[in-house]
Amino acid sequence: NVARLEVTDGPVGARTLDQTPATALPSTLSLSCTWDAEAARAYGRLIAEEVLAQRRHVLFGPGVNLMRSPLGARNFEYMGEDPFLCGSLTVGYVRGVQELGVAACVKHLVANDYDSRRHFTSSNMDDRTLRETHLLPFEMAVRDARVWSVMTANNLLNGVHAAENHRLLQDIMKDELGFDGVMLTDWRAAYAAVPSALAGTDSTMGFCAYVFGDGKLLEAVKTGQVSEAAIDDKARRLLRLYVRTEVLNPELRHKGG
Repeated sequence: NVARLEVTDGPVGARTLDQTPATALPSTLSLSCTWDAEAARAYGRLIAEEVLAQRRHVLFGPGVNLMRSPLGARNFEYMGEDPFLCGSLTVGYVRGVQELGVAACVKHLVANDYDSRRHFTSSNMDDRTLRETHLLPFEMAVRDARVWSVMTANNLLNGVHAAENHRLLQDIMKDELGFDGVMLTDWRAAYAAVPSALAGTDSTMGFCAYVFGDGKLLEAVKTGQVSEAAIDDKARRLLRLYVRTEVLNPELRHKGG
């Protein structure tokens, strides 16, 4: 049997579910005030050490949404309002995490900048606003840090749920930017198997695991709504993550501290 891929939440340190101690780090919003990509790299590496100590493989962080409103309840998890600064520190953070063989997962793609009814409201913007502000940190994470996983947002983008947004996930992230990792969802961010699968979502997580589970994705393939080629691509991405994080060769993993 193939070992399980274990995940843990972030991004301000590694969340623990037992009595394992974890470092209480400054918020990533505070980290952004350093303007120091090497500090971000050291920050990410420290978290990776603790993820390894927990025998886990994927860190759900960093959070790279922009601080667009003071009412955003998760602003402390993000890295300010400037997209280039956020992207630069994201690159350092991701490199620090992944150089120890832990997968970083940048989140939440994209424009998940508020919390009121975030699963049902749409962030509407033109293409220039999307590309020059909200998407830039994700683009830098892919192109400059080769991040291994991305988490889709809870909100809709221009009227389409992020997990079902083909232009965002497939056309831009995978085809244009060359993202070769796993596109996974936040815990309540997917709703329907076929549009999510066709859009480029590779794995539905948490409370929405049933979207691809319970035979729904299999039935979509059997009925011809989702091609076997699309499933093969998702399987390759997941296996690539297994290889990158040494799930298949645990004796080769860093031990952590």
